Amino acid sequence: MSENKRVLAEEVRAMAGTVGISLSADVAARIAGAVDPTITGFARVSDKLPFDVEPASFIVVQNGGRKS
Repeated sequence: MSENKRVLAEEVRAMAGTVGISLSADVAARIAGAVDPTITGFARVSDKLPFDVEPASFIVVQNGGRKS
């Protein structure tokens, strides 16, 4: 994601391209506009959460930091 934490159409297009999906510029712009409010809203609170956005850390938090 860009440094200003906004989702850009070019980034959406690049991410889709890495998995073999070709998007036109207008479709990528619509997707970026649709997901941007959620992504930017989450970015404001993500550093206050007890876990990373990577799901494997959820189990660590759930187990109170204990390793299983």
